[in-house]
Amino acid sequence: MGGFCYISKHGRSPDQLATTREATRQQFTASGFGRPVAYDDADGVLDFYPKIKYPCSNSILLPDGFAIVVGTFLYGNAVGAEALRRFTRANDPDAALSDAGGHFVLLLRRGAKTLLLRDRVGAFEVYSDDTLGVISSSFLAVARSLRRVQPNRQEIYEYVFNGVSLGDTTPVVGIQRLGFGERIVIDPMPMVIRTERPLCPALRTDSVEMVAHDVLGGLLDYTAMLGRVFNGRIKLALTGGYDSRLLLGLFRRNGVLPELFVYGPAGSQDVLVARQIAASEGLAIRHIDATTLPRVMPDEIPGHVAAKFHREDGLTSSGIFASDVDLVQRADRHAPDYLHVNGGGGEVLRNFFNLFDRGVSLRQFVWLFYSQYDPAICDQDFKPASYEDAICVKISSLLGTDEPRLDRSAVECLYPYFRCRSWYGRENSVNNRFGYSVMPYFDRRIVDMALSVPISYKHFGNFEAQMIRAADQTLAAYPSNYGHNFLADAPAWKRLAALANYARPLTLRRLTFRLKSRLCAAEPMSALLAPESIGRVVASNLPRMARYFRIPHVRSSLQFNRIATLEYLFDQLHAA
Repeated sequence: MGGFCYISKHGRSPDQLATTREATRQQFTASGFGRPVAYDDADGVLDFYPKIKYPCSNSILLPDGFAIVVGTFLYGNAVGAEALRRFTRANDPDAALSDAGGHFVLLLRRGAKTLLLRDRVGAFEVYSDDTLGVISSSFLAVARSLRRVQPNRQEIYEYVFNGVSLGDTTPVVGIQRLGFGERIVIDPMPMVIRTERPLCPALRTDSVEMVAHDVLGGLLDYTAMLGRVFNGRIKLALTGGYDSRLLLGLFRRNGVLPELFVYGPAGSQDVLVARQIAASEGLAIRHIDATTLPRVMPDEIPGHVAAKFHREDGLTSSGIFASDVDLVQRADRHAPDYLHVNGGGGEVLRNFFNLFDRGVSLRQFVWLFYSQYDPAICDQDFKPASYEDAICVKISSLLGTDEPRLDRSAVECLYPYFRCRSWYGRENSVNNRFGYSVMPYFDRRIVDMALSVPISYKHFGNFEAQMIRAADQTLAAYPSNYGHNFLADAPAWKRLAALANYARPLTLRRLTFRLKSRLCAAEPMSALLAPESIGRVVASNLPRMARYFRIPHVRSSLQFNRIATLEYLFDQLHAA
């Protein structure tokens, strides 16, 4: 399945239920879904939507109920309905869930009880209103069900500055995201149940060679399983970086040759490196260049923006005032019977935060990674300290501690469980509307292995480079975006540059974005962000967002796109 929506009957008259269901169904239709499969009982109604233009079976009937999965559910060397059949034979669903792969929401009904379960990293979004009266894979479907829509100030700033809202909240008051380790008991009255799960595994103490061998073994097992389940029909983006190179090496080591594609302008480093590898290795590769797509004509703008808004479930990380390259990409990577493999999250194998092996305070962590903004573009009520406080609270809630200081292992855990879950949870949910899609580096077993790697092993990208060499030395010999190949550890100049970055004071990192913003010229805006283009779909002065931002002072085209996207969102939802 590609989506679902549950509506509780409690506190709703039959007419209110019908109105809410009609609103959510209209939203799924606008997003490109076909007719739902419906389930109705005394407590609520469930609508399940098949994937968009991707035929597959993801549901089974049980003697006392059903099992339906939304997303990509892998279990017992099978996917979809067959994986569900094997899963439901297990005596302990929780233990069986630990052995499942992929990113998914599983609705399991047995007798009078319905459970909503997810993959162990929570890599598939579930949205609900604050009473659990409407629960859905679609943010917009829940938003359409609200009687009154109000903006969330903190999450508006988070989305504009980071491309996503953080933690379990959204830019709309009263819409939450299901948190890490949470499940929902749907019947008779929806209730969230939280299971405490340790985030940070113990660090390994053996040699880097042994640790790399074991992590590589786990990745080889996982990619071998993907190749078996999909009979070698794998789609994979190739870039000039570490992560896609390692994935290609893993698949080749397992005897699978993925169908490759690369995004970007013809002269970009990613495209040049990917094409060199493909040509030298005799691999076919498809190049998708957004700059060659037809220009959106003025009278096409309203339809173009609306289609992108609905298809991307409202809040795409880059904004909806952009080209239609995502549609071209999805048509290419979600061909029927294929699995799209995404290399996102691979930084868990590297020193992503560019820190030495020592702890930082919560506040310093926010300075480190969540200071990509300039207060000068915000309204007078914006207070950087309050903004940072709110993010600190979200991190503390995830970690289950009030300690003001984070040890280095906790910092590493925030990469998959805070950064990636906010960023890739949404991407997984949208990708899986159109087909099967997984992120091997964001699988709980791989995450656990990666988080057990000592930080010192991850410096300079050397740990991942070592695994690339072990998986496929031929691929390791090709150049990369980093100015060197992966046949050896990073050269001296690279290590020195990295060490200088590690040593950069966190107070300085906090100010880097705003200094660049003020000292450099404003970024050029695309034609779709011109006032006359925006004015075709919303008021060109963005009056709703002008309550939060000094619109003329916004210098980042990406942040301006997100601001315009929020204006469109709240305009569509008739927000207060």
